[in-house]
Amino acid sequence: MKGFKREQVRELVTGILHCLRALRKLHIVHCDLKPENMLIQDMKESDKINVKLTDFGFATTFKKGEKQDLSLGSPLYMAPELVLE
Repeated sequence: MKGFKREQVRELVTGILHCLRALRKLHIVHCDLKPENMLIQDMKESDKINVKLTDFGFATTFKKGEKQDLSLGSPLYMAPELVLE
């Protein structure tokens, strides 16, 4: 596949957000969200895309209202505030 169509980008982002929402409901933080940890299945018959997150090696659980002090994951994809502390 060379590039994505606009509808496919929408499906891709929506799929990632669905994955993150499911993790949040389970009180799980992935800690290493990056393109290499996303499997993308192109549904050939339409513009639909199926997204799955992989590599939960750095994943951790959280409690509501509790601050996370962990700095796990790939530095190039980490939030700047985690790297600068």
